[in-house]
Amino acid sequence: GRIENSTDGDAISTGDTANQIIQPQNPSAAATVRRNNSFRRSAIGGEEENPGNDARIITVKSDSQAEGRLAARLTLRVGADKPLNSRNAASIIEQMSTAVRQPDTQNKDASGNEMNADLTAARSGSVLAPLTHLGILSFSGDDAEAFLQGQLSCDVSGVNSESSTWGAFCSPKGRMLASFLLWRGETGFLMALPRDILQDVRQRISRFVLRSKVKIADASDALALHGAAGPQAAAALRDIFPALPARPNEVRHEPARGAAMLLEDGRFVLAVPAERAAELRQQLAGPLKAVDWRTWHWLDIRSGIAWVTAATQDQFVPQMANLELIGGVSFEKGCYAGQEIVARTQHLGKLKRRMFLANVAAAAVAGDDLFSEDLGNQASGTIVDAEFSPDGGCDVLAVVQIASRENSTVHLKSLDGPALRFLPLPYAVS
Repeated sequence: GRIENSTDGDAISTGDTANQIIQPQNPSAAATVRRNNSFRRSAIGGEEENPGNDARIITVKSDSQAEGRLAARLTLRVGADKPLNSRNAASIIEQMSTAVRQPDTQNKDASGNEMNADLTAARSGSVLAPLTHLGILSFSGDDAEAFLQGQLSCDVSGVNSESSTWGAFCSPKGRMLASFLLWRGETGFLMALPRDILQDVRQRISRFVLRSKVKIADASDALALHGAAGPQAAAALRDIFPALPARPNEVRHEPARGAAMLLEDGRFVLAVPAERAAELRQQLAGPLKAVDWRTWHWLDIRSGIAWVTAATQDQFVPQMANLELIGGVSFEKGCYAGQEIVARTQHLGKLKRRMFLANVAAAAVAGDDLFSEDLGNQASGTIVDAEFSPDGGCDVLAVVQIASRENSTVHLKSLDGPALRFLPLPYAVS
């Protein structure tokens, strides 16, 4: 998160306080505090009257995933009786950060639940979603393969022009700083990962390039990611990708049209040149219903695929998020960042936490704590990913103490919070 503070006087000291409160709650939130006596136009849009000499306009907006996620915005007026300063900044920023963290309230029905049209279509029909919540990093150069092999949890050398793999980029302590989908492009490797951590990961991994002949670039504007799913998806895609992948993790490339990847659950991920994206959507508009990225996000959750985001960075070793169960960890390759911890967890340690699929009758977001009776006020787990469910409430991927999952009831946010109802994952969890 970042705070840009342009207020005068003692209000300047609120920047540090605001950062301490907002960053843990929503690291992708940006807060801008402005004092402007001739303020005429709201940062949210539209004309606004002059708020007065002693008023402050405080605007909070989410600037990540700009095309896909509804920006959460809140405007507060603080009058002369409530000057913005270090004494009241904490409560004001807490109000703003709470508002930013709330799940998207657009497209809700009268009871506050997400409208089910897109989710129902994804469950029983065929859909096409722009994956605007994901970005792409490219790795090119003579040493790209060797460099990535020494940084990532997956076997990069085993990824050829017709294959893809899940993987993780870990800290030296073996905790995931990113999870991703990796494949080969025309000039090197391409990595799809959440946009809210893309620049952070780019900066972190660039520190290890040193003298290697590797160029790391943000290719998010050059390539557009889409997801296609459902019984009609393959037939619809064959008009664009005649040699469609037929095996899980297989990749097929079409000149000038991009790449198509088949996931384990039968869904397709498409990486197409950005200038061809509108044409792609138009071609597939008949057989595939257009849905937004959150519908695809829900499908990922139901498939047990966890994406590390800013809210969950540096919290889990790959096995806690079941990454080795979907082929994202190689235990035969050589050293990489965090490898010693990951290998020790696999071969010598006993994993105490695992990721499970569940439904909860409340709004949940990544990073929410979980509690269970067996551990009292000590958190027993964390929400890794969450999305509204067509059955009501939210479907979540939660890393939970295995003993709490088996012997207790797990609750959202507090012991008095709604209980998680666990659901079967599409793969076995030992």
